Amino acid sequence: MKSLTDQMRKKEHKPTNALKQDDKGKRPIVTDEVSKPKPDRVSFMSFRSSGATEYTGQSDPVLAMQWVQNTEKVFRTIRVSDEDKMRYASAMLTDLSISLVG
Repeated sequence: MKSLTDQMRKKEHKPTNALKQDDKGKRPIVTDEVSKPKPDRVSFMSFRSSGATEYTGQSDPVLAMQWVQNTEKVFRTIRVSDEDKMRYASAMLTDLSISLVG
């Protein structure tokens, strides 16, 4: 899972102008610079129902790693966008796990 700073550094891809003038400026030509449309966003309910589990703050590092791996697997399986991953994962932390980290 990417770190929060990696997520914040990533810039959103902005579409470019698909029509450009040819060398003589007479007619527009189409280029391949059109950005791909964003796929439909995966809802948090879909994320949860696809096998994502809550992390309750167990101190066992093996259990913590298993939770991370399971969460990443769900992200890949249902294709959660990078911009939603941090939000969805942090929503799966229980109050106890948040107080242990903080």
